[in-house]
Amino acid sequence: MRRLDDSRLIALIRTGGDAGLEAMYLQYRDEFLGWGRRFLKADEDELASVYTDTCIAACENVRSGKYAAAGNVKFRSYLFQIARNKHLNLQRSRKNDPLAKTVEDIFGKNERGIDREEDGSAVSDSGLPDVFEEDMDSDEVRMTKNGIVRDVVFNEMTEPCLSLFRYIYYEHRKGKDVAELMSYKNADTVKSQTARCRKKLGEVLRVKFKNAGLI
Repeated sequence: MRRLDDSRLIALIRTGGDAGLEAMYLQYRDEFLGWGRRFLKADEDELASVYTDTCIAACENVRSGKYAAAGNVKFRSYLFQIARNKHLNLQRSRKNDPLAKTVEDIFGKNERGIDREEDGSAVSDSGLPDVFEEDMDSDEVRMTKNGIVRDVVFNEMTEPCLSLFRYIYYEHRKGKDVAELMSYKNADTVKSQTARCRKKLGEVLRVKFKNAGLI
């Protein structure tokens, strides 16, 4: 992919749609992962999650005018500063929030997402990655959690999340095949959208598990 300078990348992001987000994601991904391993001391899965959230936030800031208000700042520096702040907030939440581990564990064992699925990732009896293998959970609790996941995915998730979860976790399709089925540009776009859907599902499950007395 041809690298875009700041002005062209910002212009593309401002047009709306997924093209700007995808261009930004691909342009800085490898550089960010190398930087993150060195300076954030985080593992690959965590960096990938932070980077996806960072790209989404940066897109929103460009479109809302927040990036312009930041002054004459190189976009790469701006992007990495957002990532640094998000990683710091994540570390704080793990120390201070007793529910953080549960939220983190939602799809956590499959945070590589499409990458692991390409090689045939392990899935639970529910059809979704078994993210509830905590020592404190009895078989009954795990079955209850998996049942809630199924119910939320098929009865509360809207498109494109419903189709993404069905194709990836229930039908075990590869990222490139999902991209073709859903008219996405490539597997990277599928991964980015799936990460957003996992985050959305995690927020719903956090409430459901808490209301059911499971966390």
